Amino acid sequence: MGFFDRLFGKGAKRSQSDLPPEIEAIFKKIHNFMVDEDTQNSNYPPELQQLMVVGGGVDEVPGAAGEFGRDIQNPIPVNGPIGELIYISMMSLPGGCAIMGHRLGSMEGIDIFETVSLDGSRWDILFFDMYHTRKSKRLPSGYKAYFQRFLLATNKWVPTFPCDMYEAMRECTERIIGRSLVYPQLRDERLFQGFSRPTHHLQGLEVLRLCGM
Repeated sequence: MGFFDRLFGKGAKRSQSDLPPEIEAIFKKIHNFMVDEDTQNSNYPPELQQLMVVGGGVDEVPGAAGEFGRDIQNPIPVNGPIGELIYISMMSLPGGCAIMGHRLGSMEGIDIFETVSLDGSRWDILFFDMYHTRKSKRLPSGYKAYFQRFLLATNKWVPTFPCDMYEAMRECTERIIGRSLVYPQLRDERLFQGFSRPTHHLQGLEVLRLCGM
């Protein structure tokens, strides 16, 4: 059992005295941040919060067309840029393999992320509408929900993705959470040796480039 599993009580209960109060408070704050959408939304400027209220809390945007999450006309509703990162971080393949991602850019107010599973088997391009008060409870086909204690996505473009994600996530978590909290596996760049974007994925990226993303 790893440190963070022990810390958050996976598979076992722990007492308040297991950790110094100041450390307990830090990780309680991080845990609440990952699960509490009100806490996430409170980090946004009033102008963005107002737009999110107008969008409301929905599982699919009104008038959506095309495949959920994979068509710009059917983006995934989430609560702001933090919601995008947490939504991706809480996705996994059916067997439990985690997903990581980076933001490619935006088109027509819709954010576009490239994702890949940590075993390199599944690449994807996902579209997000961040002007909502909560995250959709739906998932794109081929994924399941998985509670993740770490952020595994950044809303900045990483040119060498999936390499250099450790540094990208260190910067991202320091900026958003206030502390560096990176999935330990990302430290080992050997994890990404042999990763290769499939042809259909490269074609999708090229279409986005031609569309002016």
